[in-house]
Amino acid sequence: MTRKLTLFAVCAFEIALILFVVAWTAWADSYPIGKKGDVIAEQWSQNRGEWDPVVLFFGYLDDWEICEEYRKMVKQKSGTKMRCVINR
Repeated sequence: MTRKLTLFAVCAFEIALILFVVAWTAWADSYPIGKKGDVIAEQWSQNRGEWDPVVLFFGYLDDWEICEEYRKMVKQKSGTKMRCVINR
């Protein structure tokens, strides 16, 4: 391969990679978290002043109970402010 052709191939690959990353990021932000009825453990973000989803509980007989156990364990070990919410 000539130098010009090699340079063109490298630039084309980099542009394709950048486009892939941009598309992946846009898709990830719009992807729903879990299904209706699943339980999500959320953690309070002091920096942003809002709740952030942290853990998705699904497939258990009682997702809510498992989430509450997890929340209590985290609070006991780290004191982190958490809550359980049902995905709507």
